[in-house]
Amino acid sequence: MNQAQATPGLSQKDVTDLLGSLGLGDVGTYTLATLPDPATLSRRTIWVSDLWSSLAVPGGRMVSEGGRWKPIRPLVVGSMVAPAVDMTLQPFVSGTTVLVTGALTAARNLTLGVGSGFAVPYIGYRQRVTRKATGLFGLLINGVGLSLNGWADFEFDGTTWQQTASGGLL
Repeated sequence: MNQAQATPGLSQKDVTDLLGSLGLGDVGTYTLATLPDPATLSRRTIWVSDLWSSLAVPGGRMVSEGGRWKPIRPLVVGSMVAPAVDMTLQPFVSGTTVLVTGALTAARNLTLGVGSGFAVPYIGYRQRVTRKATGLFGLLINGVGLSLNGWADFEFDGTTWQQTASGGLL
């Protein structure tokens, strides 16, 4: 008698197929660039190997909700050294809170990106930027200037980023 005949019950494939037929369960591993259409996988989860790739330990699970992929762990903190050039922060790459550290050697602009493919922000996706960077030069986030120890919150409204709060840290 072979192993398949001796093992009673459902195989892993049987369980996966059953969950799939019910519209539940995990559907595999992807990168941000290869995310499948979330509209075809409502309520399903995926592992995204480069989710929050700017962090020390990237990767995380996302769920399809309302035609958009949303991280199951939506709030993460990351830091970046004051950039040497203007740059764009892309959703799901940098943490949702970015601490800008080091010294600004020139005025810099950080733009909040809208991603590409299916790696795009959902309505209500929040991005906070906090300036810990020293120096007299300016740091602008989508045109909003941050003073030393200043912060600003932005939320995506489905089309563009809207500033929703800002202030200074003690």
